[in-house]
Amino acid sequence: MKYCLLTLIVFVCSNLISMDAYLGIYVTTPNQNELQRAGLTFGLLIDIVMPGSPADVYDLRENDIIYSINNVVIRNESDLQRFLTSINPNETISVSLSRNQQPIIRQVQLRRREALYRELYIFNYIQNPWLFIGIDVEPISSALARLLSLEKGMVILDVRGSSIASLQGIEAGDIIISINGIETVNELIMTEAMNMGLQNQPMEFYIWRNNQRMTKLVDLSNSLNENINSNEVFILGPDVFNNELYSYSREMINRILNKSRSEIESDIERLEQEIFQLRQRMENGN
Repeated sequence: MKYCLLTLIVFVCSNLISMDAYLGIYVTTPNQNELQRAGLTFGLLIDIVMPGSPADVYDLRENDIIYSINNVVIRNESDLQRFLTSINPNETISVSLSRNQQPIIRQVQLRRREALYRELYIFNYIQNPWLFIGIDVEPISSALARLLSLEKGMVILDVRGSSIASLQGIEAGDIIISINGIETVNELIMTEAMNMGLQNQPMEFYIWRNNQRMTKLVDLSNSLNENINSNEVFILGPDVFNNELYSYSREMINRILNKSRSEIESDIERLEQEIFQLRQRMENGN
């Protein structure tokens, strides 16, 4: 799954430009009991609110039932999709909903659908950050450790061209001893170290190269942004020459990092499915 996710990212961001408005919710059809309790005969139940999405920022919540937007009746998912494809992607909309049997109206400023790609980037980085920056690694063997007088480390088997790692001086054959002071014993610990370093860039890679120990700094934004807000984290796409620089709030990063691995994988699957559906609509001219 690791390699296909990165392939998906590059393909999607290279080949798709969508003008659809992005709200950031997953919906389902409420049952009759839920509708009756809300005093409604139709509507859409919010099943999931994506962290950092317009819906999240403007206080739409799970289990809210949406029944109209800008006075347009929303009876089913098709109604919602038609509305989002027909409206200005940056427009502020008025969402009428029922929450705990009480009617509520929320003003929500939408974003362009490309926010989907940004979310997929960050989920992929958190799941496999070492692969995301462009390196393939494995633990050094005990024989190599004895030969080099090292206790542990991760050897870089390959560095992808035009990647964050390659453009910042990381080479195949380097042995990563630690990242930001955390010893790299295996892929799991290396992943955790790089995730912790997500909010503390550049990350300090302490490596063994040509019988010497040295430090290499890895900046996820590749120094493309000189005026970094203290509340933002910047991350560049894995292939730097075909890139997009995205910013994330530290609050959003913390929320994602606190998820279990199964939750992150589930989020990635949902995003992949939504992008697949978006591709189908674009290819069909809808």
